Amino acid sequence: MALSRQPEFESLEASEIFCPRCKASKPVRSRLLLVLPTGHKYEYLCAECGASVGSKMDNDASDFSLAWAGPAGRATPAARRRLGSGRR
Repeated sequence: MALSRQPEFESLEASEIFCPRCKASKPVRSRLLLVLPTGHKYEYLCAECGASVGSKMDNDASDFSLAWAGPAGRATPAARRRLGSGRR
């Protein structure tokens, strides 16, 4: 009988990364860069000097449909223009 293993974690979040500008390992802040159909792209910034020290992609695309639809489930003006159904 095979036992199914549950994942130990879903994702990792960096707390410190080496900063080339500070020349030391420093705490980082994450900033959302893009909401893509395949997931979100985050940038890690040094908490001390603000330099970009890395990035991360997650595979959670659940927010993409919300960002596409806009408030109250209606397409945003930019989305309507891309779809060719905007007011003229």
